[in-house]
Amino acid sequence: MTKNPFDQFSKQYFEEFLSPLGEVRIHYEIPGEPRFVDIWFTPSTHLTTSPQELGILARIAATPCLLEPFRKQPTEREIRSCLGKLIHLEADLHRQANRDEEIIPSAKLPRLWIIAAACSDKLLNKLIASEDETWYQVFTFRQKCF
Repeated sequence: MTKNPFDQFSKQYFEEFLSPLGEVRIHYEIPGEPRFVDIWFTPSTHLTTSPQELGILARIAATPCLLEPFRKQPTEREIRSCLGKLIHLEADLHRQANRDEEIIPSAKLPRLWIIAAACSDKLLNKLIASEDETWYQVFTFRQKCF
């Protein structure tokens, strides 16, 4: 899967802690051009552990999500790549729903969580990021052309 020890550790970490809350797919391939999401999580309706035990991780896992952990600050290119994976996955989910003559509510579409130990104000300003008051040190990104 990977030769990067942090990448391997982060995937195993999230798989271990999220699996009681739902389905965890590690190194999931996005259809079309070969791209891989580190972690794609879909919450379950049948929990085997108390969400309070996992704190902020349980809040993140309350909705379908893609998790992209970085051991250092991601570059602009890496962030754009993560956004591209999310957009391609959403497009594929919509295609599947159209084939099944269904509509996917926005709440069922995955959220993207880029998890990093640090992120400079300069990078956040380039991304038009704003701090979300309901989360501790979590930023909401709006798309911007670089």
